[in-house]
Amino acid sequence: ENRCFVIADEGKNENKRVSAGQFKTTISRQILRINTKYIPAYSVPDRLNFYLTSNDPDCCYLEDDDRRAFVIEVKGEPLPSEFYKEYDLWYKGSGPSYVFDYLLNLDLIDFNPMGHAPLTGAKRAMIVDNRSDLAAFCAALREDPDSVLRAAGKVIPRAVWSIAELLSIYD
Repeated sequence: ENRCFVIADEGKNENKRVSAGQFKTTISRQILRINTKYIPAYSVPDRLNFYLTSNDPDCCYLEDDDRRAFVIEVKGEPLPSEFYKEYDLWYKGSGPSYVFDYLLNLDLIDFNPMGHAPLTGAKRAMIVDNRSDLAAFCAALREDPDSVLRAAGKVIPRAVWSIAELLSIYD
């Protein structure tokens, strides 16, 4: 209660598919149940926003058509230590008030909170990195069948395939 931002640093789980399902439920819920000790449980509107960070490109399982996650990748060499000293002073001083003012005055007239999150190169890479071998085969089959349906280096000219035939090509 009384929170709107959740940060998970190095959020990673070995069973990413199960975690992804649970996370979808968590980020899509409308009501948050509060159950504090010694107080009767009650519900409030869920206004939480989640920010996950990781150094692993496959930290979260995303389906090919994911619409919830916005993924960015920060690239580049570390900046000189002087930058971080100045940033620390800015951050501990009046800097956040400027960010807050900027966000309060940001024109969001075209923003659709129910719309899909932007598809970035980092998000595409995360989707690909999390595919199983079979899912990668199916994606390649869907995106460029001629690269998959080959024998002796030549495209096999067929329009219909059985599951057994596709499985033999996959194997």
